[in-house]
Amino acid sequence: MKITTKELKPLYFEDVKVGMEVPSFEQWITPTGEGMNNAGIGQFCESHITSEWAMLSWHTPIAFGRGLHLTLYLGRVMTDWIGPNGVLKKLGSQHRSRTPMGDKLTFGGKVTKKYVKNEENLVECDLWAKNTEGDVKDVGWATVALPSRK
Repeated sequence: MKITTKELKPLYFEDVKVGMEVPSFEQWITPTGEGMNNAGIGQFCESHITSEWAMLSWHTPIAFGRGLHLTLYLGRVMTDWIGPNGVLKKLGSQHRSRTPMGDKLTFGGKVTKKYVKNEENLVECDLWAKNTEGDVKDVGWATVALPSRK
C-alpha cells in the first residue's frame, strides 16, 4: 500500500525531539522511475535510462540515477513525515556518487535542531540516501514548520 500525506496523522512541534530519526523508506532506482522524473522536470537525458547512452555520454557501463531524482525522494522523506499540516520550508542536497540502475536506496534523516522564530515552530533535519552496502549517495538538509498542539 502506498502511503500519501492524506493518510498520515499530523506531526506536532511538541512531539519532535532533537536526535530523533525521521522515518525512512526504500526505493529501487529504475529506468521507469528515471523516465518519469526526466519527463516531470522537462530534461530528458537518455544516459539516465539506457546503458548504451550512458557508455556513449559518460563512458560508464551502466545507466545511473539522476542526482535531482534523489533530492526529490529526500523531499518525500520530509513531506511524508510532517503530514498534511506541516510545511516544507527549505530543502537542499549534495549528490555524492552515481547510483546505477537497479540499486535499492534507503532515504532517511535525523532531527538536528528545533526552535521558534518569528512565531513559526521550525525543525531542521539532516537527510541521507544510502545503498544496501551503506554507501552514502546523497546528503541533504531540510527545514520544516510544524503546527503546535497549543
